[in-house]
Amino acid sequence: PDITELVRGKTGRVYGDLMTLLTAMKALPLAYNKDMQEDKEALFDAIDTAELSLSVLTPMLRTATFHPANMKRPPPRASSTPPTAPTTWCARACPSGTPTAWWASW
Repeated sequence: PDITELVRGKTGRVYGDLMTLLTAMKALPLAYNKDMQEDKEALFDAIDTAELSLSVLTPMLRTATFHPANMKRPPPRASSTPPTAPTTWCARACPSGTPTAWWASW
């Protein structure tokens, strides 16, 4: 599903447009709307991106074949990525039950 991967990647662009809009509108004084001229580019970009994403997702979902039996099967026990030295070190260094974000923020 390359289509779904590309659409997933586009969400970052739409989130960026949202942050642009929220930042421009943050603490906007009443009756002062000169800053609102900066909202058009982000708004139209988000709309164009969403329309394009929906235009490619719709045909993909119409022709997709789903296998419910495979969806009910548990995932394999093995990790999708092999352990590396940093992850192995962190697993040994962090006490049991330590939140992952604790060592990931170093």
